[in-house]
Amino acid sequence: MGSPAVGLVLRRAFEAVALSIAGFRLVETVYAGGSPARLPLELSGPLRAWFDASAPPGELRRLVKVRFDGVGLAFEGGRSWGLDAAHTYFPLRGGGRVELLLLPRRSLWKPVPRLEYIALVDVDWELFTAGLELLAVYDYLSGLGRRDLASLLLEDLAHGWPEVEPHQWAAAGLLLLDSHWDRGSPYPRKDLPGGRMEAEFYASRLGPRGVAAEYEAKPPYKAEAARRALALARKALSRLQKARSSEPREGRLYLVGHSHVDLAWLWPPSEGAVRAAATLSTAAGLAEEAGVPYALHTPQALETASRVAPGLLERARRLVESGLWTPVGGFYVEGDLQVVDGESLARQLLYGQRTYLRLAGRRARLGWLPDNFGYPASLPQLLRKAGLEALVIHKVTWGERGFGLHAFRWRGLDGTEIPVLVVHDAEYA
Repeated sequence: MGSPAVGLVLRRAFEAVALSIAGFRLVETVYAGGSPARLPLELSGPLRAWFDASAPPGELRRLVKVRFDGVGLAFEGGRSWGLDAAHTYFPLRGGGRVELLLLPRRSLWKPVPRLEYIALVDVDWELFTAGLELLAVYDYLSGLGRRDLASLLLEDLAHGWPEVEPHQWAAAGLLLLDSHWDRGSPYPRKDLPGGRMEAEFYASRLGPRGVAAEYEAKPPYKAEAARRALALARKALSRLQKARSSEPREGRLYLVGHSHVDLAWLWPPSEGAVRAAATLSTAAGLAEEAGVPYALHTPQALETASRVAPGLLERARRLVESGLWTPVGGFYVEGDLQVVDGESLARQLLYGQRTYLRLAGRRARLGWLPDNFGYPASLPQLLRKAGLEALVIHKVTWGERGFGLHAFRWRGLDGTEIPVLVVHDAEYA
């Protein structure tokens, strides 16, 4: 990082999230099979349970934080949300009954997995999302080394910010992070920057129960402090946007979300189905809440996930129709391309495209095979006959000599050609 101005952006981002939190209350009991169970709860196998999460007061929005060891789904208001080590909270849509499907995972760190706690966190949504946006700005400034842009923000970020109290710091730490209060967690958050300051210290010191007690004992939420922080954050973000818009633009960058889901790899197919449902539920939520586009990579993942989360299929159809989701791949599943014969590959494409059309209302136009270690010379012909117009690959870059091309036209055995894009990202898989 190296720049005090960039470091201040990170601090203000966490402060904005901390100041946005108006309430933090623990769910003491969940109901499994009609019987109440108090938290924390040891998980000896899959858990289906529910609890009540009534709507927050006034204009606040309620987040539900679920901390457990494994992967799962939360169902509320007709939607499903994915839960795992990196997705531990979701916004409540209305209020009422929340159902959980949790698959625990044992590890050397956690031989006895547990449902540690569930918290209902009430936030000022505008300030909360401004804090998340400042976190993204921090990544942008530090990743590109733009100290000049960071210095522009000092006028709005250096002075006038409200003071953050210890219990607010702790609540922000628990909401966004886990590893510092629960040292046994093998999954530190890699998507958030280090140096989390007071958020790490107070979350470790108070823990979830201490934070809940502090919020119950403290005076009512200071909305005026949140409004002041929001005004300063908006001014800083607006100043940054004006500075960026004045810079010369070269070309256009398109960003599309994607998640590679192995339905059977380090887990049985039953867990793979929940993982697929959790992943696609998260992608659907991001598209619906924030307009984040997504490349849906296999029809089998959607078909399998819809059996676990029935409402997901209708959401997928709407998102594909809106253009936010794009079916890619065409194969029914991303299988091996070298061991099987050509008829098997033709059938994979036939059934894959039919399944996409049946489930999502649209066939794939882009071939998508980033996880394959080799490709037959007949592939261009097969892809073209299946209606695929181009191909994206990746693992050709894993060879000892690398792969020198970024894009090329591949001519197959019969002379059929198809454009190919090579993803040169070592962190893709």
